[in-house]
Amino acid sequence: MKIMWHRHSCLCCFLILTLTASAAPRLFYSKYFKGSVPEYVAITVEHNGDAIYQEGKTDDNPIKLHLKDADIQELFGLADKFGSSASAKVNSI
Repeated sequence: MKIMWHRHSCLCCFLILTLTASAAPRLFYSKYFKGSVPEYVAITVEHNGDAIYQEGKTDDNPIKLHLKDADIQELFGLADKFGSSASAKVNSI
């Protein structure tokens, strides 16, 4: 499965990401829909741009990639605008 990461994909993912409090900021998105393919997806983006895409909580072969600096700044800038609290959660239907 090819994953295409570009500005618009990252921006869409941001809308349902969770900003977690940690030593280094991290964005995390996950979804679980029983019967969908894949049923579980998780995307983690570190502040340094390292990202991991997983299709299962115990994915033996997660996809690792690195985002461009401009995309990192945009994602974390939007997260800062979304909420200045230590943790902000967005739920989607």
